[in-house]
Amino acid sequence: MWERLRKYLQAIQEQRMVRQLMEIRPQIELNRKFFVDGRLNGVQINIVADYGRQWINVTTVKPFGLESSAWKGRAGSKSRHRRKQGLKRQTEKMLRAARVNTVWCEPPRVIVRFTRGVSRPIAEALRAMGAEVEGDIIEPPPPRAAREAK
Repeated sequence: MWERLRKYLQAIQEQRMVRQLMEIRPQIELNRKFFVDGRLNGVQINIVADYGRQWINVTTVKPFGLESSAWKGRAGSKSRHRRKQGLKRQTEKMLRAARVNTVWCEPPRVIVRFTRGVSRPIAEALRAMGAEVEGDIIEPPPPRAAREAK
């Protein structure tokens, strides 16, 4: 029950953020798909703003490190989990799509927005790839193995 309530409150927070974006940035589209890697619907962008010149990927997870499955992805097993694409691969795909889908002869700015904060290594890695990062820099908790060793 608490998990459902948490997800509901998180959805309300995300809706509030989208409304704020709509007031600030003109011409917004939500969950638009773009051509990349030979696939018509190769990548889905959460928010396309400023007449297509800004692509915003909203990340609502807690801060994580470079060893996290949220960054690297998860292969998944047949019985339990689907394959999960990590933020690294997702951002690389968005940047490739931005180079192919130009707006007024320029690729859109790729922005990764973290609603619950971002760790410094993740922010630096995304900037090195060519994406912009929005969100507070917050250090992630230590990995589970380090916590259990204490």
